[in-house]
Amino acid sequence: MFDKIQIVFLVIVIPLGIAYWLMNTNNISISEIFYPGTPIMHVGDIPIRVRIANTEAERTAGLSGKKGFEKNIGGLLFVFEKPEYHGIWMKNMNFPIDIIWINEELTVVGVERNVLPETYPKTFRPKEPVLYVLETETAYADLVGINVGDTVKLPKGYLED
Repeated sequence: MFDKIQIVFLVIVIPLGIAYWLMNTNNISISEIFYPGTPIMHVGDIPIRVRIANTEAERTAGLSGKKGFEKNIGGLLFVFEKPEYHGIWMKNMNFPIDIIWINEELTVVGVERNVLPETYPKTFRPKEPVLYVLETETAYADLVGINVGDTVKLPKGYLED
């Protein structure tokens, strides 16, 4: 019959190999397996699970009134109709955030770190027109190494690929 090594191979190694092959063949990340249905974007090689704000109402509300980010969500991605100097303010915010500015070419063009709720009514704007803005927990940009010049890949199936 089977010895212990053969059982381990059949039960663990082969399924992991198949999963790895499927992930690479279909360009699926491990996060998409464990959190299906949640959009995942990438800044450089960093996968970030996001909520998407692509309507005027969603963009206006942003994270106002929230106590923090939802569990297992790394950021809120604002999607605008056209590149502009879109402003972000901290109206009714309860926690600090990092603001990552992303242009039409999917490049990070600015990072505003540790923006505090007390800064309201100041409006933060990028130095050049952007099409996307990513809000994350404060210090996230430093923690994972997000910097100006990083390339961005938008969530598959939710926005342009």
